[in-house]
Amino acid sequence: MPLDTDPISGPISDPISGPISRVSGRPVLVVVAHGDDPALFIGGTIRLLANSGCAVHILRFTDDATDSHGLDAAQTVVRNSQEFEAAAEILGATSTESLGFVSDTLGNVPRLVLREAAIRAIRSVRPFAVLTFDPYSVLFEDNQDHIRIAQEVDEAFWTSMFDKHHPEHAHEGLALHGVAERWYFGRRLLEPTDVVDISGVLDIKVAAALTHVTMMDNLLHQLSLMAHTAGVPTAVLQQKLNNRDVLVEAMVRRSTHEELRIVRFAGFGDFFDELLEETV
Repeated sequence: MPLDTDPISGPISDPISGPISRVSGRPVLVVVAHGDDPALFIGGTIRLLANSGCAVHILRFTDDATDSHGLDAAQTVVRNSQEFEAAAEILGATSTESLGFVSDTLGNVPRLVLREAAIRAIRSVRPFAVLTFDPYSVLFEDNQDHIRIAQEVDEAFWTSMFDKHHPEHAHEGLALHGVAERWYFGRRLLEPTDVVDISGVLDIKVAAALTHVTMMDNLLHQLSLMAHTAGVPTAVLQQKLNNRDVLVEAMVRRSTHEELRIVRFAGFGDFFDELLEETV
């Protein structure tokens, strides 16, 4: 049950009585584009799920080869992969997988290729819930990789249940699977259904975010370029942007809640609640 109501985002849920408890002990799949997406977007919720006994599997689509400054692509892939694994461990993930698509190019990958990878992951992990980008928050999204993941995973939710979609999976021992709950996140959700209180695990989310040293240094470089364009004096720039830890702390600690748009049983939540009550 909701603890309170946020005037903008809707019901605020705690881990004890909110959606975390409903999914407690069940497998969940987190599908993202980049290594830092889990920590920055949904790190508190992931840790709460892990604390509740969920087996948390994180699937990263890209190799993050472009997200660095002053390194070549090969060095960037190695460092970002290591930092992704370290952050996932801090968040309590049970397992991780990286598919290796070149970062910042998913817009040029055939849609059905991405969708097949999402279907395969769903049929392999067989999760109760999947956490991924919301396809309806793309109005506020400037990263094409995020948009493509949102679109193709959204279709995979139902195509993973159709035996005409990739019947070759059956020969590999991957049976059809229906995801019970879809947990969407994004830069700004249009209609959040739940706002999860992560204050109890905020330090863990910060620690996971700080693990992404390579990506955060690249972000500092981007901010420096924009600051130079704006005419910020070099002395002021160096004073404000010389510490990635301060930047990450400011980014992550600005909120003790994470927004979600949760769809239960493809919109048949009430129907399933009645069915479940009858089995008690």
